[in-house]
Amino acid sequence: MKKRIDKAEIKGKEERLTQPDKIAIVYSQTSEAQEYLEYIEYLQSQNYLKREIEELELEELQGVKGLKALRVSVELNNANVGSKMDNEKLKKAVKKMSLN
Repeated sequence: MKKRIDKAEIKGKEERLTQPDKIAIVYSQTSEAQEYLEYIEYLQSQNYLKREIEELELEELQGVKGLKALRVSVELNNANVGSKMDNEKLKKAVKKMSLN
């Protein structure tokens, strides 16, 4: 499935879902999207992600219909992005969020 998603295109466009410097999250249920939006909003508040969130519908994949995606750009100007100490803080925050 992962190989298919890597090659997935946005419905109605000749554009791949995966793009440099962007995070794409694929989902099938609206409830999943709501949870992912909470994570995205948190990471935006920490200046890891840019503000604009794209809500996309994907072309049909082999054997899979109705997938949608959220796509957001990484804030590359954040000096903490990629630092080891900051990655540990980020992992703890995500773990805490997933326990709620």
